Amino acid sequence: MSANISLLPCAAFFKAGRIGAGIATLCMQLSIVLWPMAVGRARAFVKQTNVELMLADYASKYPVPAGPHVPKHFGSRKVVEKKPGRQRVAQKV
Repeated sequence: MSANISLLPCAAFFKAGRIGAGIATLCMQLSIVLWPMAVGRARAFVKQTNVELMLADYASKYPVPAGPHVPKHFGSRKVVEKKPGRQRVAQKV
């Protein structure tokens, strides 16, 4: 696959259905100066796609059970559910 990406970097994007990125990579291929940049973008895209497929496969094989022991995440911030407890009362000195 690596040899194919070196010759036609735009094919990786067209095969994945990313037409805009494929056309941009094809334009880079047309100039000899930007060809290495197009190859680098295509290799990074294929590597990212392979990692995403591997993670999706792993997630389908080993699902995480939903429950109270699983912390909820929204984006990069971790949301922790607070447990009801004793409230402290401010004392006057």
